[in-house]
Amino acid sequence: MPVAGNVVRASDIPIRGGVTLRRVANQAISTTTATLVSWDTQDEDVGGYWASGTTITIPTDYDGIYVATFRGGMILTASPRSFADLTIVSSVTGVPGDFRHDIGASEARLTTHYSGPLAAGDTVQATVFQQTGSTQQLTAWISLYRVSL
Repeated sequence: MPVAGNVVRASDIPIRGGVTLRRVANQAISTTTATLVSWDTQDEDVGGYWASGTTITIPTDYDGIYVATFRGGMILTASPRSFADLTIVSSVTGVPGDFRHDIGASEARLTTHYSGPLAAGDTVQATVFQQTGSTQQLTAWISLYRVSL
């Protein structure tokens, strides 16, 4: 196990499984259009959760309790309505489909979270929406890890 002060990676945890992705290159987010984040960099993928594009899929034999965090960077100078959204498509009864956080004007960071059950084949996507009147540029980060069986 890691020593205090060290970075803990999914591979250090016995119930391991999860993924960390980033959007490093700017992604254009058009005004008044909900846009899926298209991931371009994989930092870690223990279990085969991501191949490419916008969707993270829970692999076979990785049912469990998960924690997901999405964080994006986009300077909103003025906006009557903006949000970050984690969209969960789950076969688990009762899991809501959207976990949204509204963002105020002049905010620089978009953040939203999910914690709860997910099953093999369930999917997770991150969406952003802004209504500034012009296209904005986004960089982003997402992590999804199984924390319990």
